[in-house]
Amino acid sequence: MSFLMEEKEIMTALEALTARKGFIHVVAYFAFFYEFMGNDAEHLPTRNGIMLLLGLMAKHPIDTRLPSVFESEEMKEEALELLHRLTHIHGLMMNELRVNYPEDYMMRAEYYVVPIFYNPPGVFDLQYIDFAPKRYQKDDAWLLEHKGFESADMAELEKFFTFFLSPSRKRFLKRLERLNAQNIQTLTFLPAFTFNKKELGKRFSKAQVERILNLFDAFALDMNRGTYNAEFDSINVKNALLETPILKVGQDYFIFDFFTLFEALYTRPFDWMIADNTYRNEAALHRGRFTESMLNRAFSNVFGRENVYQNVEIIGRDDVGNDVDLGEIDLLVLWEGRAIVVQAKSQRLTDKARLGDEKSFKRDFFRAVQKSYQQGVSCYQHLTSVRNRLQIAGEPLEIPAIDEVYLVCAVSDYFPTLSSLAEVFLRVEEGDLYPSLVSDLFFVDFLCEVIESPEQFFAYMDQRASFEGKLYQPHELYFLAAFMAGVTEALLETPTDSPLLFETSGVELTQRFYQRYAKAGRIPDYFLE
Repeated sequence: MSFLMEEKEIMTALEALTARKGFIHVVAYFAFFYEFMGNDAEHLPTRNGIMLLLGLMAKHPIDTRLPSVFESEEMKEEALELLHRLTHIHGLMMNELRVNYPEDYMMRAEYYVVPIFYNPPGVFDLQYIDFAPKRYQKDDAWLLEHKGFESADMAELEKFFTFFLSPSRKRFLKRLERLNAQNIQTLTFLPAFTFNKKELGKRFSKAQVERILNLFDAFALDMNRGTYNAEFDSINVKNALLETPILKVGQDYFIFDFFTLFEALYTRPFDWMIADNTYRNEAALHRGRFTESMLNRAFSNVFGRENVYQNVEIIGRDDVGNDVDLGEIDLLVLWEGRAIVVQAKSQRLTDKARLGDEKSFKRDFFRAVQKSYQQGVSCYQHLTSVRNRLQIAGEPLEIPAIDEVYLVCAVSDYFPTLSSLAEVFLRVEEGDLYPSLVSDLFFVDFLCEVIESPEQFFAYMDQRASFEGKLYQPHELYFLAAFMAGVTEALLETPTDSPLLFETSGVELTQRFYQRYAKAGRIPDYFLE
């Protein structure tokens, strides 16, 4: 039996399991320990497993009746065994690709399907919920007309969910301590993930409740109307729960993974807007401006606003002395004879590419990174020529002499395994400037929050460039954690023919990053535990 057939066999068994009475309570159990207990629940499914179970559950009507303790334990054990087998099969599938294509397996889109599915995301939940209202602020009129809510309602959800999690966590932990033979029969974690109009009314005004319910409906699979995900039988097939992570049953909304909802808030509205031919151009313009403004905010945090310039035009002269537009730098950072040229793109890894479609995968990378890099190299070449001048919105920009240029390529959406993809797919012409950093907006935001000075920023860029062709990382965060821990310089002296994989913990950096939100009173204390 082939690995693909074994995968489908396991998925079929999982689907049958998720259709049983009360399986939603098993998912709630898994989700509670993952959401609230974190690393203390290592033997239980992580986010990808929970979302896979939910995707399969949506293929059938959901029976919310509480199972017996025996039935519940039986379903838990079977789900864990099947998920473990699935993980094993996916590992064998990757090994098979390495054996069958030893020279170029990393050039094949199908090789990245498993890492994209299993690797932890390189975005913090608070970044998504922080950025989403800012990203769509200019689109409020469209959102209100077509979906019945505004960007401000996304911001209200941030307050609701982050502070809701803390009392829920404490309440359930206290209940666990009081367990005895009398009440264990009725124990369920489902209420921790159940929301409805009555509960929202305790926190919001009547008008706000209506808008938030409209928001929930926009991101929900309404199980009252039927079933979904009919084709979902493999991780190579799209799971609708990743775009619409709320399940509506009766008048209740079940939200088992807040991160996936926050991610959908950030990504999904743009898909709605570009489907509207009368609005798509304006939506794209707003998205581009948002990306540039957020990058500006990040770099200004390190270098100061007075040293960061946005939308810098490079003007040259043709043979007869006429002005010629040579290019535009999305963001230019100047610091003591050094310049950072930042080129931003809004292309993300599309669904087809995530699922292993070769053409889509390479097209998405070209649009997101290769074009950005080529534009950056062109701007670098023109920037260092004394024949050209700079301007912003028609106003001249005088800059000091530049001794060194760093190139940063940034995308506005999270792009899975981007650091590794850049090592493999980026085409760099001989003699061209090699990019100091290829990453997404979220990492740049994180980097500029934890870096302590411009000098440390450039030290990071220099060491990162030194690992050209030597690095395989699920995400740039791993290298940053290693750099901040002071272990990268020694590794440069280590002779090896294999790509280096850093496993340094980033817990300390994460806590430092969360301080930004804690100081603003936007998160409860447990985020810093």
